[in-house]
Amino acid sequence: MAGDGLRDGVLRCIGGGVMRRAEASCSRLLSVEEAADYLGISTGTMRNWLSMRRVEYVKVGRLTRVSQAALDRYITVNTVRPVNEHP
Repeated sequence: MAGDGLRDGVLRCIGGGVMRRAEASCSRLLSVEEAADYLGISTGTMRNWLSMRRVEYVKVGRLTRVSQAALDRYITVNTVRPVNEHP
């Protein structure tokens, strides 16, 4: 179907998110402020991390957007696992 996004491998989701066919769920694009709130950090820290490319982001015209999936990956990669102690 023309215009449905299926030919380019991108599906539109309810709420404005996008999903590639291989992804399991939709990922919403967040503003820098929303992304900072999601991580519980200041907007300035989020902007610094983006400029240092610590978190992946998308440019939509002149706007910077961060996918919720990218933030979830950042959390997963930077989660410190407990050390298993043996008695």
